[in-house]
Parts: sequence; C-alpha cells; structure tokens
Amino acid sequence: MEFQRTEGKLSTDILKEEFGAIRLDIVLRKGNLRTSCIRRVSDNAAVACSKVLFHDEGIKVFDQFHKDILAGGKIGETIQHSGVPHERIESEFSQVRMDPDIISLFGTKRDVCMSRTVEYRIRSLPYASITEFYNPEYANF
Repeated sequence: MEFQRTEGKLSTDILKEEFGAIRLDIVLRKGNLRTSCIRRVSDNAAVACSKVLFHDEGIKVFDQFHKDILAGGKIGETIQHSGVPHERIESEFSQVRMDPDIISLFGTKRDVCMSRTVEYRIRSLPYASITEFYNPEYANF
C-alpha cells in the first residue's frame, strides 16, 4: 500500500481497492472514545486501526446518524450518505511509534507505522477526530 494524499476518497475506499472486501470491528467503545479495526474479509488480518474521539457539539446536530455509527457504522460512509453538510480535513501521512494496544491488534513485532488524522465537522461543528494507523506488515514505507 502506497501512502499519498487522496483528496475526496475515504480511507475505507482506499483499503477496499487495495485489499478487496473489508469489515469494521469495534474493539472498544467507552463514552465518546472508540477504537476500531478494518480487517480483510479473506483472512481476517487487521490492515488498519483507528482511535476516534466524538465531540459533543457535533453529536448533538448529527444525533440520528451518530446512533448508526455507534451501532457499528463506518464514520466516513455514514456521513457521506447522510446528505448533511460536512467538512473532512486530512493530515499528511507520517511515521509514528505505535502504542502496545495497536501493535497487538496488528499482530506485528514492528513498532512503527504510517498514520494520519482525519477531522470531521458537521454543520461547522467538530464531530469526530480520528487517528488512523496502517499495519506496517501491509504498507510500503
């Protein structure tokens, strides 16, 4: 997997192109925090993980769709299909040291991976701050 800016494409779109069928696993949900993994359907390998902080301001104006996301929906896809005015802001990719919990989800001995942040704003209010991590076993860097 090559890391480059992909304006307009969701992370899940890129992962589907690269790995075929994928599924979302919610690993942890506590209050406004959520940790999830994207797994390849073919072999259940975790190809990406994300840590999300949902912001109360955005939850209030996106409540109906937020419930769908909490029930296991993909954030970007749910927001796109909602038709609600939103903004998506991506950082550049960078190499980061992974926390032990991400290392264990990836099942790797490596401790560095590619990462980026994605911010969603709903009707100009902060909704979700996402830190994405990409499994170094499947990413070229």
